[in-house]
Amino acid sequence: MKVVTITNQKGGTGKTSTALYLTYGLARKGKKVLLIDLDQQADASFSFHVPYRQDETTFQVLTEKTSLKDIIVKVNDDIDLAPASPELAQLDVLLTGKLDPQFILEDNMKDLMGIYDYVVIDKLPSLNMAVLNALTASQSVVVPTQADIYSLKGLKDLASTVNSIKRRSNPELKIDGILISRYNSRTVFTKAITSALEEWH
Repeated sequence: MKVVTITNQKGGTGKTSTALYLTYGLARKGKKVLLIDLDQQADASFSFHVPYRQDETTFQVLTEKTSLKDIIVKVNDDIDLAPASPELAQLDVLLTGKLDPQFILEDNMKDLMGIYDYVVIDKLPSLNMAVLNALTASQSVVVPTQADIYSLKGLKDLASTVNSIKRRSNPELKIDGILISRYNSRTVFTKAITSALEEWH
């Protein structure tokens, strides 16, 4: 089971769209996929148009009120969803002082071994406890970004976060690749930024 987090600490780069496209693409290849929504806006959860209970979401998992396997809802034969809740906005306050809270999601993953080929995690463009859980539980990261100067700054911040996670809780974490959206090959600026991103990776 490979766990992939879709992340960038800059907003508006297409993280949720990338998570959805990756999930559906893997499913079309015959893979069994779980999408875990850790974004309090719950856009990925909404996009699947499947009903779920607001008291059975990733918020309850990360506050240890229930297990991950107990909140999963079926989307279709190849895709399952662990839905999100706006209550995730309270998570950092509720986990303050708890021992090793970044391992909660990883501990829950153990019950899913042998069920899924891939787990895709969608998350907020920020550094919070949900993000730390996602990166600690993942083998790899995919970074959606845009070919602009602000994205380079966001990638620098992300690299610092990934390196911190590797030192503290997940030494095997790696960046699988950078996905450039809104790409315009006709501009010199886009080509220059793309070249810089290739060197960064």
